[in-house]
Amino acid sequence: MFLNRLLDYIEDRKIGEMSLAGWRRTYYRDKGSNATQSTDYRVLREVFARVPLTESDVLCDVGCGFGRVLSYVTLSGSRAKVFGIELDPLVAITAAKRMKDCPLVEVLCGDACELLPEETTVIYMYNPFQEEKLHEFLGVIESGINHPLTVIYVNDYYSHDITERKNWQEISRGNVRQRTYRRDHPRRMPYGIFRFTP
Repeated sequence: MFLNRLLDYIEDRKIGEMSLAGWRRTYYRDKGSNATQSTDYRVLREVFARVPLTESDVLCDVGCGFGRVLSYVTLSGSRAKVFGIELDPLVAITAAKRMKDCPLVEVLCGDACELLPEETTVIYMYNPFQEEKLHEFLGVIESGINHPLTVIYVNDYYSHDITERKNWQEISRGNVRQRTYRRDHPRRMPYGIFRFTP
C-alpha cells in the first residue's frame, strides 16, 4: 500500500506540489455532482492508448478535480487543447494554480452543462454525475455539438443510459487493475468509450 502511494506521489509531483490521491466529498449533490476522486494512472495509460489525442483535438475533462488528467495529458507531450471543468470553486482554484504554467490547459469553474466548449472532440469523465444530471449533460452534447465526439467514461455506472440514446455507439469497453488505498475500493476499474455522431 505504501509503494502504491509513493508511485502516485512521484507522478503527481511532476506538475505541482501536492499529491492528488484520495477522495473529497461533494457539497453539490443537489446539483447532480458526485465526489471528487483522481483516476489511477494505470487507467489513464490504458484509456488514452485507446483514444490517442492529436494536435487538432480538444479534450474536456468533466469534473476535473485537482487536475490529474490535465497533468497526465500535458506530461504525455500532447499538443491538444485541454479544458478542465470543475463545479467546486475551491477544487477548481487548486487545479488552475497547478496548471498555471501550461498554456494549452484552461480550468473552468461551474456547471459542465453550461460550460462545455463547442469545439470539444474528446470528453473524459470519471463518473462525475448522478444519473439525472448525466441525462442533462448528454442532452447538451446532442443539442450543442455538431461534429463527431468521443467520450471516455471511467467508473461508468450509467453507461447503459448512453447506449440507449440515438446517435451513440459504444466502441470499446474494458477494466484495468489499479492501485488502491482502501479495502472497499474496487481493484479493477471499468470504463467505456463511446462515440457520438450527430
